[in-house]
Amino acid sequence: KEDSIMVKCQDNTVRDGMQQHNVNKNFRTKLSVFELIGQSNVDSVEIGMCASEDDYTMICEEAKKLSSNQEVVVLTRLVKQDIDITARLKKKVNQLTIKLLVPISDLHIEKKLGLTRESMKSKLENCLNYLQQLNIQTDICFEDATRADKLYFMEVLQLCNKYPVHFVTIADTVGCMVPEEFGAYIREIKQNGYDFGISVHCHNDLGLATANSIAGVLNGAEQVETTFLGIGERAGNTSIEEVSYILYKKYGIKSNINFKDIILLANEISEILKFPIAATKPIIGDNVFIHESGIHQDGMMKDCNMYQFVQPEDFGTQIKPLDLNISGISSSKILSSRVSKEFGNIADTKEIVNFYRKAAKIINHITLEEACDLYKFINLLQTN
Repeated sequence: KEDSIMVKCQDNTVRDGMQQHNVNKNFRTKLSVFELIGQSNVDSVEIGMCASEDDYTMICEEAKKLSSNQEVVVLTRLVKQDIDITARLKKKVNQLTIKLLVPISDLHIEKKLGLTRESMKSKLENCLNYLQQLNIQTDICFEDATRADKLYFMEVLQLCNKYPVHFVTIADTVGCMVPEEFGAYIREIKQNGYDFGISVHCHNDLGLATANSIAGVLNGAEQVETTFLGIGERAGNTSIEEVSYILYKKYGIKSNINFKDIILLANEISEILKFPIAATKPIIGDNVFIHESGIHQDGMMKDCNMYQFVQPEDFGTQIKPLDLNISGISSSKILSSRVSKEFGNIADTKEIVNFYRKAAKIINHITLEEACDLYKFINLLQTN
């Protein structure tokens, strides 16, 4: 592990993440989410697009909710009018970055926009010249970069290198790559020695957004673009909770994310968006630190590392073995301890535990307390 390595995290929860189906999308909701993101220590926030006076007014208000240390990144089309409106934010917004959105695959250039490769390249060059005159920090997001013609894309990257571009985003827009492919793609770009940084933006269509982002960082990317809860179009985006922890836990690559805050922030954002977190979601799901089977519970009582690689202490929580979840498959030691705790030292503790195990096989979600009551009632009937 090399603890000196750092990776930047850019948040996309509102701009990209809230394109997720069935989440609250109103302006008040966005303000509440931005306020939480402002507490998250992410380095930068892609706050939205600014193509109208209404957009300008809303972004001015939204940016107030962020920390003064966070870069405010505004996604902008290759349209001079959009750039002009966005540039006005420089007087209102701390640390403004304009991120040019550049569709780069033939599918997007030709069928979506009705342009040619050369005309797209020319539009980008004109915008870069204009932004250089405005003296505003500039990023570029290459949409659908993983399906672009590689030779053409490399030509465009050479063009970008002639300008003071801060970060270039390599977007796996439809989540079509696997980690081996994506890592090799980033490595090939990185080996060209460009002056700009590499940012990765991965979608989760194949369930590989986090894995691809990690592969990107391991092959030279300096920034990952993420969302809380991994929300986003279709199957979502790279989860900030997962990628930041995995990079640190497995590779010693640090970020500015405070893990002790991440679960609380994620749950608060979930509540605001009315978007439930799956119980089995890594890092933040309710089941992550729950052990129900007897073998696992017995192991956890002997050593908390026995069945737990993700450490709850990293997130400001703790597992207490005797408070582990109770069910019919739980450890006999745990069950006996719980019986004694609830009813004192009774002679037939072992029989009660055995009775509970049998009852749990035929009565879903029966509690230990209910089984004890039932056991006593049956014994009473037999006695009479």
